[in-house]
Amino acid sequence: SEIKLLQIATAISSGMEFLCSKKILHKRLCCRNIQMGDGMTPKISGFGLSHIYSNDEKPDYTRWTALEMFKQNNYVVKSDVWSFGCLFWEILALGGTLYNHVASKDVPARVIKGLRPTQLSYIGDELYQICLHCWQLDLDERPTFQLIRDSLEPLIHQNTSGLLSFVHFNGFDYETHCPEMEIIT
Repeated sequence: SEIKLLQIATAISSGMEFLCSKKILHKRLCCRNIQMGDGMTPKISGFGLSHIYSNDEKPDYTRWTALEMFKQNNYVVKSDVWSFGCLFWEILALGGTLYNHVASKDVPARVIKGLRPTQLSYIGDELYQICLHCWQLDLDERPTFQLIRDSLEPLIHQNTSGLLSFVHFNGFDYETHCPEMEIIT
């Protein structure tokens, strides 16, 4: 349900707040690195040694990479905030692939020029604004994970009709998930 997705995003922001308090940078934050535990409790994974893969397919994190990484190869806590904005968009898009119309090799140049994931027809302005705040160019203008959590928590108790609605209408189409665009070939 729409409320459950907001609860999951709130819990992830809370988990990231905890990691930040321990001075841990994730660097690979995206939906594929969130595991769901009992009762649909999200568990953040994919950092430290757990990001080593044994098969031939290596995940490509380009679509979740912060602008400053493309420009200066500089990763900071606010880079994880950028990635959270992408992860939040993924959650709201029910697993749709970010920039599914752009090849991975073209994403960095397009992000530097201002490409951001679009606001989907079923995502309200208030939720999309959270994403946009995470994608601010100036690191100081990006929210902390505590601010993200504090923005999301009250929304869980609201009527979601203006925030997020999966009510179908003629011609409705969910965002496409393109797993081949999320691996290095």
